Amino acid sequence: MSRFGDHMGFLKRIGGLATLTILSTVGVLHPVMSMAADVTQIRDILSAASSYQLKQVAVEGTVQNLQEIPAQVKDVRGMCVSYHGYTCTLVDQTGEMEIYNPGVCFDPGGVVEIKDGDHVRINAKVQLLHAGEYGKDRATVRGIVADVVRLNP
Repeated sequence: MSRFGDHMGFLKRIGGLATLTILSTVGVLHPVMSMAADVTQIRDILSAASSYQLKQVAVEGTVQNLQEIPAQVKDVRGMCVSYHGYTCTLVDQTGEMEIYNPGVCFDPGGVVEIKDGDHVRINAKVQLLHAGEYGKDRATVRGIVADVVRLNP
């Protein structure tokens, strides 16, 4: 009998519980999966952009200047046509920042989930773009959307 043989019955009995516990822990800790994350003020992100670089944050504010991005091929092999991408400005009481949603593949019938004037909470990855990158003439901070929740009544 293997050195684990005596414990296999016990592991089978608790296997489901152990799996549930691990999944619950991941769900609580993963920032994209939990919309209960602390909201970061835009002013804090802009004033220390390099320390937020590529970090996940939750920001809350009002959508302005929403511009939908036309469907486009996102994959060099043409395997993904991206739909419902957009850029907008998110404004809170402390400032404003650019938001970018690259869209989703293979969903031509869907729609952009937000509109100008919506009050939203966005989980986003902060990206600091230096002058010259992506045609920017000055350093820019933007959030790349991971998840959006409309907070309008």
